[in-house]
Amino acid sequence: MIKSRSHITPLLAITVLLFPSEGAAYVGPGLGAGALAVIAGILVAVGLFLFGLIYYPLKKVLRRDPPTEDTEQS
Repeated sequence: MIKSRSHITPLLAITVLLFPSEGAAYVGPGLGAGALAVIAGILVAVGLFLFGLIYYPLKKVLRRDPPTEDTEQS
């Protein structure tokens, strides 16, 4: 009898997700501000990642000093 109910759980989950109640649709100011902060944090993190990925290797290449006499004799 348990095997016959195993297909009900995914159908129930899909139904609940497709038809939310009115209470689940309310987004208060705290949740809205938190969601915006998370989205802004993700965008800043991606931007800093791309900046570091491009800037620091480029900075290393541009700052290569020509070898001096002291470093050649070491």
